[in-house]
Amino acid sequence: MTILQEHLDKRRRPIPDVVLSHPTFSFLKDPKDLEKFSLHESFYGDLTLRALIDLEPDSILFRIPFNCTLTYDEVTNTKLSQLVVDSGVTCSPEVLVWLNMICWCKIDYENNVIATYLRSLAEIPPNVSSWPSHLQDLLVGTNLYSVLDVSGENDNTLGNVQVIQKVLCTVEKIRQFLIANEMKYKHNNGEDDGDSSKSIRNLFIPEVSSIFTLKSIAWARGHFVSRRFPELKTSSKSNIHTQQQYTIGYGDALSCFIPILDLMNHNQDISSTCTVALEGTDMVVVRIGTKGVKGGDELFYKYGNLSNESLLHGYGFCLEDNDQDAISFRICKQQQSIDDNNNNNKNNNTADGGEQFFLKRGGLSEVSKEFWEAIAVDDGGTNGDQLEIGFGDLKMLKEYVDKKLKDLLLAPGWCDYNTGETTTIREDIAGTILLDEVRKKFIQTYLKGQKEILQQLQDDLFKMLLQCSDLDDVREDE
Repeated sequence: MTILQEHLDKRRRPIPDVVLSHPTFSFLKDPKDLEKFSLHESFYGDLTLRALIDLEPDSILFRIPFNCTLTYDEVTNTKLSQLVVDSGVTCSPEVLVWLNMICWCKIDYENNVIATYLRSLAEIPPNVSSWPSHLQDLLVGTNLYSVLDVSGENDNTLGNVQVIQKVLCTVEKIRQFLIANEMKYKHNNGEDDGDSSKSIRNLFIPEVSSIFTLKSIAWARGHFVSRRFPELKTSSKSNIHTQQQYTIGYGDALSCFIPILDLMNHNQDISSTCTVALEGTDMVVVRIGTKGVKGGDELFYKYGNLSNESLLHGYGFCLEDNDQDAISFRICKQQQSIDDNNNNNKNNNTADGGEQFFLKRGGLSEVSKEFWEAIAVDDGGTNGDQLEIGFGDLKMLKEYVDKKLKDLLLAPGWCDYNTGETTTIREDIAGTILLDEVRKKFIQTYLKGQKEILQQLQDDLFKMLLQCSDLDDVREDE
């Protein structure tokens, strides 16, 4: 067992005799469900759910009313969302969720149940975009760092800095709309007329007291990324034992937040994790997995088949020996690259700068047909459906892989790993320092996996290019 695995096992053990309560426990349909599980805190503040008794396979762990979840439907029916529609400002569903999350958390706003849930969330989300800068800097040279775009130098429309700045621009456009329609939104707020603190207008004006700030938007976005669930499916009593677990994949759209369930940690083994489904139209039911759970063991939920890059970016941790580990590539056609250069674009990691692919361990054997099509020479359709991969295409791909590997190996996060030193994870030091050390181990685990994938791909490309060269030599001899 590795040091990281040993520590992760330790951090999942509850602190003796310390059982925590949680505001969302009041959402339980049956309070007696609290006799089945309890909430504990790890050495550095992480929360875990554990079984208090032996729980049978497929048995119900708990139920909560559907109106205790946060869904898109709930968000689109608020006064803030109506204001966005009235203003004509283009706003994605995700951004609409973030803005409403801030309202529910900061003020008394329409749905007190959701407000209770959101106010129970940590001040700092767990994902890497919320980490201190001295830890984020350890990722320089990686895909994750380019997405974080801490420096703001990259023209990366998906980067953390750019996303939050765009939301702030959206808020400013709404503010200007309100100023232009001052009288309408100052005196026409329905039941909020007599209380300016609840007025939609006063959420934006004056700017200095607006609740929509860089910090609040980063908080909403961070928890959105780490807590969103997919669309709930209706369960069938006839297929309880084969019922699928509906989990979110990295980058998928939100369907809802599910309180209590989102307190569970991730486990790759679906038979050891809980499942969730909608029974009828008004009850969310969480069941034990097919293996059952022993009293004292942790309760898990599988977040999805996620790579360490996805786990670290979305949830702030990663797994050693992750069989779903992958590295992302953004491939541009030659003409696209030329256009990018003409526009002085510093990299191709833009929303419209090419297609994104995820390559797992296995080298070229894991390369999909779609990936090959993205790098193939366009023959103008003369070969029908035949895909032509030229020597130049392979050479350019290898150069791309070489550069990614070179940048990765220069990442500061390798510091302890490259010197052969091991960071000792001590339990007698302050929680913040301990958390930093654990996160450094996560970074090194992420870097190691990326390196293995790139090196295997690099070796395969070298062999393929060598074979192509040998074939050309044979043809010349003939």
